Amino acid sequence: MQALPGAVEWALTSLQPLDLLPNPLLAVRLCVEEALANIITHGQDGHSIRLGLRQEEDRLILEVEDDARPFDPTLWCCRAVNDSVETASIGGRGILLMRHFADQMRYERRDGRNHLTLIFPLGQEA
Repeated sequence: MQALPGAVEWALTSLQPLDLLPNPLLAVRLCVEEALANIITHGQDGHSIRLGLRQEEDRLILEVEDDARPFDPTLWCCRAVNDSVETASIGGRGILLMRHFADQMRYERRDGRNHLTLIFPLGQEA
């Protein structure tokens, strides 16, 4: 978890030239944090993680690649929503948030690595 702030800072620095509106910037930041936290927390021992960020026309593409155990977040079924804050448990909402903020979420397992791609629209408030 110690590398998480540095990785998030790298992503935010990479986004500065795009002059994004606040909401898309927040969406990308949250998704980077959640994806990395999930890999570090649930992926078992040591990890090699690669982040990629690029702009294609009117969309931003975030790629997260890791060598943790196979996990497809596109197939993950979220927990039931609690009736109140008092009965809600901590955790288990990160993938749900990523699905909400990204236009598309894609996953594939290739060459022994997880490849997660998140696509965000540019030029509009999320």
